[in-house]
Amino acid sequence: MMVLACAAASGWWFKKIVGFLLTRVAPPNINATGRCVNSSQSCGSPHVARRRIQMRPFGRGRRLASTAIAVGIAVGISGCSSIGSSGDDAQEAGDGQQVQAAAAAQSAVDVARDGSSEGPSTASRPAVPDKRIAIITLSLDESGSVPVEATKAAAEAIGWETTVFNANHDISQVSAMVRRAVTAGYDGIMPVVIDCSYAASSFQEAKAQGVAIVPIDGVDCDDPASPSPGDSAFSADVSTADGGWADFWRQAGVLSAQKVIAESNDQAKVISVLDPEVGVVKAMSEGFNDTIEASQGSEVVETVPFTTPDFASGKLTVMIQTALSRHPEANYIKSPFSSATAQYVVPALSSSRAGVQAVGGEGLPSEIGLIRSGKLLSTTTMPGQWAGWAAIDTFNSVFADQQPQDSGLTWTLVDSSNVPSGDIVAANVDYESAYRTAWGK
Repeated sequence: MMVLACAAASGWWFKKIVGFLLTRVAPPNINATGRCVNSSQSCGSPHVARRRIQMRPFGRGRRLASTAIAVGIAVGISGCSSIGSSGDDAQEAGDGQQVQAAAAAQSAVDVARDGSSEGPSTASRPAVPDKRIAIITLSLDESGSVPVEATKAAAEAIGWETTVFNANHDISQVSAMVRRAVTAGYDGIMPVVIDCSYAASSFQEAKAQGVAIVPIDGVDCDDPASPSPGDSAFSADVSTADGGWADFWRQAGVLSAQKVIAESNDQAKVISVLDPEVGVVKAMSEGFNDTIEASQGSEVVETVPFTTPDFASGKLTVMIQTALSRHPEANYIKSPFSSATAQYVVPALSSSRAGVQAVGGEGLPSEIGLIRSGKLLSTTTMPGQWAGWAAIDTFNSVFADQQPQDSGLTWTLVDSSNVPSGDIVAANVDYESAYRTAWGK
């Protein structure tokens, strides 16, 4: 009887709380299409009404809906745990929490598999003519080459010139490259997988000279995710449904954690491999670890931080194997990015531990192939080419002294159920045409 009363009470509270919070997303006089359904009340203009209930994937509306579900579950479960005092009741309450957490995580995973993106705005923002952009990339491997080539194509489409400077993984070269770009009179600098902190003084000098700076997968010096905090030097971030680059990558970590929680029925014991030297990767790891630790039954049993020398020397393999030996209970391992997944994480598992599932990071071709071969549980990915076009569009807004438009970028979670036959997950909207329309090209 006690269990039935608890279930009934928690169900009633769940419905009441979720219903209350969801009314904050969609007012009662506006239906799911954005139309006014009560002629006696004013809904404002059709545009305003539609915007009030718009739910972007992983954006504010959907996150609020997820919060409503989580709060409803938490209150219902806490009500159950307060009824009865036997060990069996406590065990049932704990099991119920994990079941509910896994179900909520699975719902988020199902949405993320769709990778639904709205596409960039086609609102008119005419191309500012005759600009030259210096693309400074940390490397031209998987992480750098895709956005670099896309940026070159987008710049050609808008009518600008570009030059690529490749640091070849040597951070010490970035400062000199920034200064060369300033001396050569470039109008803009695009750091690719380069944080402001890598060359803070040089970026500040470029800013003082009026050079626009828009990164791809890099964070400004004043961003909380910056490895070395300082004063802002970048002109603008590419705008996404989740915010700037750090918030965007943090959401990738959240999605990967939700996949692990759902897959393990919220009983995951995770080793998290962390690169603290790259701002967006650090943000992704924080999103993953925080989500795991906030769950009802999963936990991060060890975080393995590494440095660039650890990666370059191959020491990371030994570090991962040591962590695995310390934690025989571990059943998942989270990789920070694609090259670490392919070169170190998956090989370490193959040589030392069966039964541990690996979760990827960037979703570049190497990780897509590992999912197809059954060696990787999942990854998160975005169309890297889209990021290049979005960055050029952001530059255009900066040059025109306008607020950058939302790029429409979101993450797609990839696992065995939706892994593509090719190397990349294609965008489901024609973003190139949208940008050309906006630029008048």
